[in-house]
Amino acid sequence: MLFSLGRPPADLHAALAALDDFERAILEHEHRVVIEARRLKCLAILDRMSGLEKKGN
Repeated sequence: MLFSLGRPPADLHAALAALDDFERAILEHEHRVVIEARRLKCLAILDRMSGLEKKGN
């Protein structure tokens, strides 16, 4: 889904940045609240992208 042709680069960049932040929080043993917040941000971006893709069909 992330590498769909026609997906705006800004959406891909935001999704990949959020995923990187989430993974970094895990690797750096951040507090559980920080990890959860970053996970939810990542999921929200992916949900938004998925919603845009559904509307585009």
